[in-house]
Amino acid sequence: MGHLKVSPQDVELDYRTLVEPDLFVVPLVDGKKPRVWEDVQESLLIIEVLSPSTARLDRRVKRDRHQREGVPEYWIVDVDARLIERCRPSDVRPEVISGTIEWRPIGALKPLLIDLEDLFSRALE
Repeated sequence: MGHLKVSPQDVELDYRTLVEPDLFVVPLVDGKKPRVWEDVQESLLIIEVLSPSTARLDRRVKRDRHQREGVPEYWIVDVDARLIERCRPSDVRPEVISGTIEWRPIGALKPLLIDLEDLFSRALE
C-alpha cells in the first residue's frame, strides 16, 4: 500500500514548510514505489524517533504542523519509555500505545500489527 522512506529526505508539507522525518511512508504509484520524487504528493505516515534534543520540537511544532496539513498519522517513537505516541488530524491529544499498534491506511486489505514489546526488546538487545 505504501513505500517506506528513510531520512535524510525532506517532506514538503506546504510551499513554505519542509520537514525531515526519521521515517515516512508514501503511497505507491500505479502499484509500485515512486520512481521520481515529483510522483509523491502526500505522506501516509510520518515517524519521528524521540531524542532529548528534539522532544519539544517533535511533540509540539511538528505534531501541530502534520495535523494541520492532514497527515493521516504521525508517530513519535519513545525508545526509553518503549511506546509510541500516535496523532491523527482530529486528535486533541496523542494516543499513547505500549502494547500492539495497528496501522491500516485507506485502501489496505489488512492492518499492519506491530508488537511494541517485541520490537523494542529486539531493537535494544
